[in-house]
Amino acid sequence: MAYNFPDSPSNGDTFTLNGVTYAYNSTKGVWKDTAVGVLPATVTSSDTAPLNPKAGDLWYRTDVSSLYVYYSDGSSSQWVGVSGPAGPAGPAGANGADGADGVDATAITKSASDPTITTNGTLGDLWLNTTSGEMYALTDATTNENVWTNIGEGTVNIQPTVAASGGTETTVSGYKYHTFTSSDTFTVTNGGDIDYLVIAGGGAGGGTYAGGGGAGGYISGTTTVTTGSISVTIGGGGTGAQGNVHGGSGTDSVLTGIATSLGGGGGGQWNGSPNTAAGAAGYNGGSGGGGGGVDGTGTPGAGGTGTAGQGYDGGDGSGQTSSTGAGGGGGGAGAAGASATNNTGVDGGAGATWVDNVTRAGGGGSGAVDVASGAGSGGSGGGGNGGLGSGNATAGSTNTGSGGGGAGGIRNGFTGSGNPGNGGSGIIIIRYAI
Repeated sequence: MAYNFPDSPSNGDTFTLNGVTYAYNSTKGVWKDTAVGVLPATVTSSDTAPLNPKAGDLWYRTDVSSLYVYYSDGSSSQWVGVSGPAGPAGPAGANGADGADGVDATAITKSASDPTITTNGTLGDLWLNTTSGEMYALTDATTNENVWTNIGEGTVNIQPTVAASGGTETTVSGYKYHTFTSSDTFTVTNGGDIDYLVIAGGGAGGGTYAGGGGAGGYISGTTTVTTGSISVTIGGGGTGAQGNVHGGSGTDSVLTGIATSLGGGGGGQWNGSPNTAAGAAGYNGGSGGGGGGVDGTGTPGAGGTGTAGQGYDGGDGSGQTSSTGAGGGGGGAGAAGASATNNTGVDGGAGATWVDNVTRAGGGGSGAVDVASGAGSGGSGGGGNGGLGSGNATAGSTNTGSGGGGAGGIRNGFTGSGNPGNGGSGIIIIRYAI
C-alpha cells in the first residue's frame, strides 16, 4: 500500500504516519524514520492473542496449533495467519542399518576409601564412587596401573592390589602380612605400595658386672615394589659367655634394595683382677651395648653408640672404691639404656611399636654384684633381664631383635658370675592393603 507524505516539504519537516514519525532530508530527497532503534520481534505461545503487539511479532496459538504474524499495512494492523494446524502424521520410514555390537562393560562399585579392583580391568568398565556419587570409566588397563576417567572431569590413577608370597602370610583388618623369622624370598607378582619393618639381631650381655646387649637396628617405612623377587635376610642374636668376656653383637637384617638394619652392640664386662682393671665399653650397633662395671678404682666402660634412625645408645657402667659397680643398660629402639651410678643394675632402653601395635627391640638390663639391690630389667619389647651375683641373666626374646641381659658377679670373689643372656634374633614384616 502507498503512503501519502506532504507535498513540497522543506528540509527537517516531520510527519507522523501509523505511529511512526518521519523527517524530510532535502539533500537526499527522502523521508527517514526518526526512531533511534527498532524493538526486536517477540514470540508468544498462548490460547489468546498477546496485548500491545507491534509489527513483526509472532504468536503461536496453542489451542488450534496455528502461527500468526502481526502485520501493519499503513492504514490498519492485525494478526495474519501464516500456518494452519498440523496435519496427520505420515507413514513411518524404513529402518536404518544395525550398528556394530559393542563390548559389554563391567559395573564395578567401590567406596571412596577403597577405590581398587582385585584384578586389572577391561577398557570400558565402570566404577561408581559410592561416597561422591561420581561415575568413572576405565580408559587404560596396564600391568601396574588402572586409569579411571571421571565422566565429564579429569582422571584418577588407582593402584591395583599388591599380590605377593613369602614368609608366614596372615590377613588382619584389611591388610595382608608377610612375616619372616628366617631368611627367605619375598616374591611379588603384582606391584604396588607396601609398609615394611626390618629389625636386626640383638646384642648379648657381657660376662661379669656387665652391661646389657643393645637391640638390633629398627627400620620401618613405606615403598613401592614391582614384579620380581626380593631377598630377605634375618639377622641372628649375639652370644655371650660366663666370665670376663665381652657380649657378642647381633648380625644385620636385610630387605634387599629397601633397608638394612645393623646388629645390636654387645654389652661390656669387667676385665678382672687386679682391682684397677677397667671396664669394657659396650659395642656400637643398631642400638649400643651397655658399658661394663668395675671392682675398685678402675675406669668403668662407656655405653656403645646407636645408629641414627635405627636405635639408641647404651648406658655407662659404674665403679666404686669400696664396692663393686654395675654395668649400663643396653640401648633400645625407642630409648637409651640407663647408666649405672652405684652397684645396682639398671634397665635397658625401651623398644618401639610398629603399625601392628606390637613393641619390639628392647635393650638388655645390666648385671650387678650379689650384695646389690637388684639387677636391671630388660627394656619393653623383649629385652633380657640382667643377672644378680651368680644368677643367670635372661636372653632377648626371639624374633624381636632385643638385647640380652648382662651377667652379675660375686663381690671379692672375682669369679662365680652367672651366664649372660644372648641377643634375640631379628625379624622382617611386610604388609599391604587388600
